[in-house]
Amino acid sequence: MWVIEKEGKDPEKLIEEICKQLGKGRDELEFEIEEKEGLFGVLGKKVVVRARPKPVQEWELVLLAEELADKIFLYIAPTVRVKARSDRGRIIIGLSGDEIAGLKRRKELFESIVYLIELALSKKAKTKRQVKLELPRSVSRETSPTG
Repeated sequence: MWVIEKEGKDPEKLIEEICKQLGKGRDELEFEIEEKEGLFGVLGKKVVVRARPKPVQEWELVLLAEELADKIFLYIAPTVRVKARSDRGRIIIGLSGDEIAGLKRRKELFESIVYLIELALSKKAKTKRQVKLELPRSVSRETSPTG
């Protein structure tokens, strides 16, 4: 669905106006340019420029999830290592490190972290995203409020 449409003669000028109006950079938007003939083909040609935000790429969500988890664990357990990946539409955040064993009884803590990261990713992607924390096998099999 196109968010905005402008008509004029210069497509570059229209693109600049759209970017300014939406408060977005050119690289954040997708554009479609349609040429239109003037009245009876004699009056000047016009163009219609349509724009919409570019969809968020999966790798961007993986990086965001890893960055958020890393920052959160920096304050809770500084030696925990974080590595995120995507698996069938779900973001898996793998955790490793000795300090995880000390947190294993804090299920609410892990659920809260998952909730916060899901909230941030869902907002960025503009659709519900699921996150799973993957703990070392000796600690727990799975911690996620979404299962």
